[in-house]
Amino acid sequence: MIYSSLYNWVESSNSNWNALLLFGLFILAFSVILILYYQKKIGKSDERTAVIYLRSLFAILISLTILDIVLPKGDMWEIIYIYKYGLSFGVCGVYLSIQYHKGI
Repeated sequence: MIYSSLYNWVESSNSNWNALLLFGLFILAFSVILILYYQKKIGKSDERTAVIYLRSLFAILISLTILDIVLPKGDMWEIIYIYKYGLSFGVCGVYLSIQYHKGI
């Protein structure tokens, strides 16, 4: 139901398609910047940080699996991939920020 209304809205005009694409790219870019920022703040990989980095990759894997099950695979698959990876990287960035602030 929600997906069909979103699809109808996107197909109604090119500006709607571009807005959805731009918002997805913004989420993806913000998530990647968040990951890189907190990886630099946490530091190089050692005994303490290796566990944090492995758990953050596990968070990406779990969120990709869940989003792959939940999100549709038909129409607009390019935009769906952008949102799927943007949200998964966002989960990783949030996990890294929580771990960073716990360590302080």
